[in-house]
Amino acid sequence: PALHESPDSGAFRPNPDRHFSNSRHNCYRSRLPDRAGESVASGIMTSTMAPSSPAQSYRVKGSAVGIPILVLCGMIFLSVLDGTVVFVAMPEIQDALGLSDATKVWVFGAYALTFGGFLLLGGRLGDTFGRKKMLLLGVVGFTVASALAGFATNEAWLLAARVGQGFFAAIAGPTALALIATTFAPGKARNQAFAVFG
Repeated sequence: PALHESPDSGAFRPNPDRHFSNSRHNCYRSRLPDRAGESVASGIMTSTMAPSSPAQSYRVKGSAVGIPILVLCGMIFLSVLDGTVVFVAMPEIQDALGLSDATKVWVFGAYALTFGGFLLLGGRLGDTFGRKKMLLLGVVGFTVASALAGFATNEAWLLAARVGQGFFAAIAGPTALALIATTFAPGKARNQAFAVFG
């Protein structure tokens, strides 16, 4: 222990303040190797336990021209076309089914509102249950709903079929767009795919 001279007796006595400071310093120095060892060990453990992400494989790496891009873009084209082509056939539909002017507007509005309202849900379903499965479900459902709309004999049947068309188009549309990003490799193939899609 450190000593200091007493002003009264001239004897040397231990200095408690300096002893406490030295002991605290020694205690701090003794803990440094432990902390360094813990940090090194934790770093090794983190690097060992961190999972390695597998490399994503793309189906199309060369030219994007082929059946996949035709199928994906064809579905997008039909979903957009079906919302506007009804205006061309609306006079004949109105005469055949006896639709009022208000119902005539809803023939288009039922599809547009359903399609726009369920786009986010369609994309989420593709991420959750698989994009290919949801694309097939959307295409099949859209085809069946279109057939039902073509055979409609009254306005309720027609409006229900239009709602079904919009719903299944909302499932197929975002999943088709997502499949373009996951099917075609970055670079030339993906650039060509998005060029055709646009």
